[in-house]
Amino acid sequence: MMRRSRPLLALGLSVLLLAGCSPSSPGGGVETETATWTLGTGQEVTCVRSTEAEPAEKPIDDRTLRLGAYGENFVTSTLSTVGYNNLIAISTIYDGLFAKDFETGEILCRIAESYEFIPDETGEGMTLHIVIREGVHFQSGDPITAEDCFASTVGRVETVGTVRTYLGDTIDVEHSWYEGERDLYIKMYQYDSTILECLSCQWLNVGNLSFEATATDDDLWDNVDGSGPYIVEEQISGDSVLLKVDDNYWGWGIVDERPNFDYLSVKFYSEASIMTIDYERGKIDACIGLSFNDTKRMMSQGAAHSSTRIVSSGNYTVICLPTYVEAFQDARVREAIFCAIDTDAAAKAAYGALGIPMNSYVSSMAPYRREYHTNKYDPERAKALLAEAGYPPGALSFYTVVSANDTCSVALAEIIQSFLDDVGVELTIDTFDFPAALQMQRNGEVDLCITTFYTMNSDISGCFIQLPEGSYNKAAWLTQLDPELDAKLKEGRYTQSTQTAEAAYAWIQDWLDEQMWYIPMVEYNTSFVCRDYVDDSGFYNLMHTRDIRNLDLIER
Repeated sequence: MMRRSRPLLALGLSVLLLAGCSPSSPGGGVETETATWTLGTGQEVTCVRSTEAEPAEKPIDDRTLRLGAYGENFVTSTLSTVGYNNLIAISTIYDGLFAKDFETGEILCRIAESYEFIPDETGEGMTLHIVIREGVHFQSGDPITAEDCFASTVGRVETVGTVRTYLGDTIDVEHSWYEGERDLYIKMYQYDSTILECLSCQWLNVGNLSFEATATDDDLWDNVDGSGPYIVEEQISGDSVLLKVDDNYWGWGIVDERPNFDYLSVKFYSEASIMTIDYERGKIDACIGLSFNDTKRMMSQGAAHSSTRIVSSGNYTVICLPTYVEAFQDARVREAIFCAIDTDAAAKAAYGALGIPMNSYVSSMAPYRREYHTNKYDPERAKALLAEAGYPPGALSFYTVVSANDTCSVALAEIIQSFLDDVGVELTIDTFDFPAALQMQRNGEVDLCITTFYTMNSDISGCFIQLPEGSYNKAAWLTQLDPELDAKLKEGRYTQSTQTAEAAYAWIQDWLDEQMWYIPMVEYNTSFVCRDYVDDSGFYNLMHTRDIRNLDLIER
């Protein structure tokens, strides 16, 4: 993916420009300009940029880009355990067959040189033939082969649960193969409109098969052999990672341009406010994951020598009403919970500038997305429906858990608790660390589930990771397992006809609106700020990728 450096106002997109002056600190005002545009993925970007004539002087070492990241804690370099806590490192150390250009929505080749879909003679299946670029290699100098790519894609369908959830019904592992050094053949049970986007995710980045076969835990910590543009120099567990630009990276001038720095330092923060303080003191050059208070302040007032932007992430929080709770099997109770909560007010109060009230059942990234009147707030109707269903005030009591370190989720839970109390429904809230809270939801130990749907791909079916098979069928965040819904999801995903997909996905969204098994609450914005000597022109801080390779220092 080639980096494109361009001034904000020269974007070849639909841009709304506003100009003004507003105070950003007790020391005086900051002239700013604001632009809003929509990416090819459907996501909206808003950027507030200060307009000083000359950029600030970079403090400390001008050959190191220093980044702060909230909500991440790099723990391993192994691709078998990719998760939200190590996405930044994984996306810099490793590369994939493909990558998504979030500006245009296109899937671009990286390690892959080309690809083609070959229909089977029977007409039932299909084979994705991928040709590996000639001359690509790992950081050790070992060539990246078709065997490495096979193990990192087809092999992970068998070994990594997240990959199996998305591609288990698509990839025929047994009948996939590779030939020679450059030809990979992925056998598919049927055409899948999402497969290239799935292959562009970090879960399927390419690792060195021979290295991983013998690597110790220490090797994966200090001596990882990556396929990407950065080499691990130093790691401090739970604190930071120092990455060095690999001058021998195969992709310079092919899929990327070498950045104008030599080192990338990433410091992890458990408190977003502390990260912002370090930014304002000049200790770091950029921040990913601002708090909603800091986001509101910087977006409304500006910040000297800074560019602040928010981007819709495609991830969204919902209230799931599990089928194993007897009360929720009554459609009147489900509608009553809907009517009890002012979803727009709750989203605004809990998330501020980081929240987008939802008027749909799927994310802004999903094609064929339809809008609905999802805020059904009507407490009097909620009370009437509960009474009709045989539940007078005080008769219903629910239990939920949320992650203790997610302040927005905790605030949202307390707001929901208050709304439910107004209609005579009790909600008890417990907070745990994220792994414990997730496991309790997975085990079906909650009555009402406040959770986030993470969109791995932009297809609507990617919004339904809550529909896997196996042990997850008792999970609290599981949408009703309806055979017709399942059939329509597959019909939309596995067709090559846009008309068929549009009709199937229209049916799905109408079904969700009618059945009310979950309440869409808020879609996340993610926030980012950097100094004006940082080139952020090609960077979109997306929560589910956190790929920072398009950040650079402005060349002087």
